[in-house]
Amino acid sequence: MHNTEEKNYIFGIRAIIEAVEAGKTIDKLFIQKGFIFSYPF
Repeated sequence: MHNTEEKNYIFGIRAIIEAVEAGKTIDKLFIQKGFIFSYPF
């Protein structure tokens, strides 16, 4: 049996921020442990 669900992957913090701002749905988000990020919201 084949899974016909399309998988889209986004890499990089900027790409993720742009996707969220564009209203895209994110099913899973992986963040590196110990990652420090500062973004001026």
